Amino acid sequence: MKKAAKITTLCILLLSIAMLFTIVSFANENDYETLKDVKLLVNGRIIQLERELIAINGRILAPARTVFAQFGARVDWYPEYNLVNIVKDNTFIGMFIGQKTVAVNKIVKEMDCPPVLLRGTVMVPVRFVADALNIDVQWFGNIKVANLGSIITEEEASRSAKPYSGKIVVIDPGHGGYETGAVHGGIKEKDLNLDIALRLEKLLKNEGIIVYMTRKDDRYVNLYSRSGLANSVNADMLVSIHNNADWYNTSGTMTLYYPETAMKRNGITSKDLAAIIQKEVSSYLGTKNIGIISRTNLAVLRTSKVPAVIVEVGYMTNKNELKKLSTAEYRQKAAEAIRNGILKALR
Repeated sequence: MKKAAKITTLCILLLSIAMLFTIVSFANENDYETLKDVKLLVNGRIIQLERELIAINGRILAPARTVFAQFGARVDWYPEYNLVNIVKDNTFIGMFIGQKTVAVNKIVKEMDCPPVLLRGTVMVPVRFVADALNIDVQWFGNIKVANLGSIITEEEASRSAKPYSGKIVVIDPGHGGYETGAVHGGIKEKDLNLDIALRLEKLLKNEGIIVYMTRKDDRYVNLYSRSGLANSVNADMLVSIHNNADWYNTSGTMTLYYPETAMKRNGITSKDLAAIIQKEVSSYLGTKNIGIISRTNLAVLRTSKVPAVIVEVGYMTNKNELKKLSTAEYRQKAAEAIRNGILKALR
């Protein structure tokens, strides 16, 4: 601990001195490009990232801890200094958010682009950090895949980058048309459901998954048509998105399933799917984990021949949760959380 503290202090000192003689370059939300079509592999295998890859000045940035912990590196984040330290074996890297100046083993260097803080996640330049840690980097431009670690062929990279290719998921934005669902504070549930669902659709398609939507705009859809779509396309799963209503002090996330669905896809039942998605959503959003609940009276679940769940993201009647649901950032996060659960279930 003392050694780490000394290193941190030294990094701060070195970088502070260096920045007195350099032009400071801060990154903001307009400085980067989201790389929706680029995949990152570690030792030839796809890893699940909490944020999409981004690019600044043509350089790829990825979540620091998620990526480099795969190689045994320790990533320490000091928000009071906007400083991130990455330590592996005898290599120490210290960098400030928004700064191109970096300290590597007491030597001050300059990067092509700065690390950024993206919705609470520290994103760092992949090649620079990998090179500093002596990790091999491969770039397959034809298929837009980067690989860190073990050397692989382009054919292997292509197979690994799309492990979910060909899987079929039906997304059902709850309610629609004259059926508004819950209405609170002038906000209609049907609109929240649709927005999250459309965001989820994009995320899943980016994984190579075939996605069907029961609705893509504000229209009424018969309950039996929702499950009917999943049955007709022989989907791997049906995920219906809703938001809840109850007493004003009730909060949290729950996932519903039909208990008598014995049919399995990818080795999971509706109950299994509910458990996986519930865990991912509640932990990712930081909501109260109400748990999974079996329901026999819901037509969408009862008539589905494939694993099916209803995700109740939050309570519109809860002031704090409605405030969050009203923001695009939180709805994007909800979509990412459901995406994470779906990907785990499809493995």
